[in-house]
Amino acid sequence: MRSFGFAGTCFPITDGIEAASRNQTQAVRTDTEGVVEKPFMDWAQLGGLVEAGWEIGAHTASHGKVAEIYDAAGETGVAREAEAANTLFDRHLGGAPRHFAYPSGSRSPAIDAILARYYRSLRRWRFDWPICWTFTTRSTSPLAVDCQNIDLWVSFEDYCRIFEEATG
Repeated sequence: MRSFGFAGTCFPITDGIEAASRNQTQAVRTDTEGVVEKPFMDWAQLGGLVEAGWEIGAHTASHGKVAEIYDAAGETGVAREAEAANTLFDRHLGGAPRHFAYPSGSRSPAIDAILARYYRSLRRWRFDWPICWTFTTRSTSPLAVDCQNIDLWVSFEDYCRIFEEATG
């Protein structure tokens, strides 16, 4: 990424970071993999990314679909997810993130309004297959920024293409 002049952004799940810091794994549900038990980086490793110039954003405490949390517990449930994550970021990294990425693209205008109280921007995620890259512009609402997801399913060629298309 440095060769393209970019710094990374990471949206970690704080329950997973807490588990890793206790040498445990954490089960999370994803749209692409279902429920999987994964190792996460710990707080020291995340701090290393911060020292390397990475931006750290919020991605909830539990990785629950925020729309489902809202349906089950309303505004209080959504606020609890944001506050739980932000408390841990504050404790371990010295401040809460300014940006948020929705887990599994689960969002609505009502949820956007709640999370906008905590974060400067909200990043959407969509899973398209084949992968269809989209890019935001200055006219994009900060509550609807498209996010490019980089995970095990993205080939190195596609990874490089993201940056070539963004800077082209």
